[in-house]
Amino acid sequence: MPKTQVKPIVLCTVTSEGTSGETCIERLESADYKLSDNAVEVLRAPGVIPNACTTYQIVVIPGTQFSDENRTQKKALEKATAAGLQQPSPEAACILRELSAPEQEEEGDTTIHQRLIIMHTPIKDRNEHPRLLGVNLDPKSRHLYTYLSEPEQKRPRHFGFVFIRQIEL
Repeated sequence: MPKTQVKPIVLCTVTSEGTSGETCIERLESADYKLSDNAVEVLRAPGVIPNACTTYQIVVIPGTQFSDENRTQKKALEKATAAGLQQPSPEAACILRELSAPEQEEEGDTTIHQRLIIMHTPIKDRNEHPRLLGVNLDPKSRHLYTYLSEPEQKRPRHFGFVFIRQIEL
């Protein structure tokens, strides 16, 4: 099978304010968003460092750009690295959660999907399970939650993988 390049979709361009996990929790809760216990735990974890004062694009690689067998975190990270994308900080989940659902344009296999896995470095919860933050772009959903970080687990087609692209100013 020939190697195919991914076509990331830009969700937004942001300049990070260096928002801490605790500040993210406060902002989302004050806006009536619901945060799972695990999401709060991940955002409060030591070592959660925002992308302070940098400008970057938050991009998604839709699950439809992978075959069913290759729709895994491991394959998404490989494709993203090859495309020059980077792993975001957990701050990206907070930014996406605060946004309205982006317009979803049907362009073959580049449809933005509802469930996004933020591909930051996995953070262990109190039970030592590695977690990644997740966002549902359905405008009716007001949740920030987590997924177990299982690099080889196959994900459904409606999942997307979120990375960042640095912008030089």
